[in-house]
Amino acid sequence: MTDLAAGLDAWRQDALFGPANGTPSVGTKLRKMIIGHAILGQQSFFGSSFPSLDPPAYGSLNQITAPLLVVVGQDDLAEFHLMAQLIRDESTNAVIRRLVEVPEAGHMSNMENPSFVSGLLLSFLLDN
Repeated sequence: MTDLAAGLDAWRQDALFGPANGTPSVGTKLRKMIIGHAILGQQSFFGSSFPSLDPPAYGSLNQITAPLLVVVGQDDLAEFHLMAQLIRDESTNAVIRRLVEVPEAGHMSNMENPSFVSGLLLSFLLDN
């Protein structure tokens, strides 16, 4: 295993992915996703493939005018709950602002509770 792959595998053990790693099938998929970046020779998981925005996106949230669905896993880290609330609260011009916690899910909510997330997205898209 390369140093990058080992580092990414160690990162996968972070509390951020605790709920995902607690479900064997999700943990296995998560490991394949993360380690796959190293195996495929990506320069960096967080590097140049994610350019910074200028101005930062946070300052532009009030420009959202479309229906907005903010999703966070019920068991996600507190920081992500705060970010989700901030996105909802600062998107003052969105015609609909909805924040939903995905039950029985952490940061990888679409993998941890796929039927709930799929139903939520379908309902939101059909209703708006």
